[in-house]
Amino acid sequence: MNNYKPYGYLYKRESAPKILKACFVAKIPEGKKITLVSGDPNTDRDKTFIRFDVENDPNQNESRQVENEYEISWDGQYHEVEIVIGDGESTGGKLVQTTAVAEEL
Repeated sequence: MNNYKPYGYLYKRESAPKILKACFVAKIPEGKKITLVSGDPNTDRDKTFIRFDVENDPNQNESRQVENEYEISWDGQYHEVEIVIGDGESTGGKLVQTTAVAEEL
């Protein structure tokens, strides 16, 4: 797994069919941390954004894997969840993201 490149996925639960569970895993390098952007997760119609800023953290002495989960209200229709880490500058000029899609079959 490359630094910051998130791996994301969605769960639909039979016990709570109107909720999606968005999960992601990312590798964060030594000396850095990620912080959820204020107001996220943010849903706009059929797309939810989960964005993170990358910040310096001298207390982080080694790279590590970070895992997070978020619950999103869902109407059973097509829905995308986009997970974005970084702004294109603080990650060495890279904007890394993943998109997961759910829809009722």
